[in-house]
Amino acid sequence: MNAIDPVRIPPGAMALGLAGVIPFAVCAGALWLLDDRALQIEAARALAAYGAVILSFIGGVRWGAALGLPPAQATAELVLAVIPSLLGWCALLLPGPTQPLLALWLGIAVFGIMDVREGARGTWPRWYSRQRLILTVLVLLCLAAGVLAE
Repeated sequence: MNAIDPVRIPPGAMALGLAGVIPFAVCAGALWLLDDRALQIEAARALAAYGAVILSFIGGVRWGAALGLPPAQATAELVLAVIPSLLGWCALLLPGPTQPLLALWLGIAVFGIMDVREGARGTWPRWYSRQRLILTVLVLLCLAAGVLAE
């Protein structure tokens, strides 16, 4: 019987996580490489839309983690788990290509920090917190590149 290493990120989980960064990188790269302003705006919208989807996914992970908690603790965690999807939706309502990206950058940064801290407290496996740190940094770099391209 193989013991699960609580620190080592499972290769499949890391591969899927990195694959999830690809749309961020492609959209951010498009903002830098495209000469057509209309196409740049579409790339920024695509970047924001994907960022909102991922922010919602982050909330879904927190929701799932809260399901195993005692009811008194679960309520607060479930409320917290809904916030990322609401932030993502609100970000998409902001004007211009830059404001949504900045709002998503902030939301992903805040929940990335929270998720890393949760791992330190033992709420979920340490490998997940390590993975979240790596993926969060990559995503934040892509969003920052998108903002700077504008």
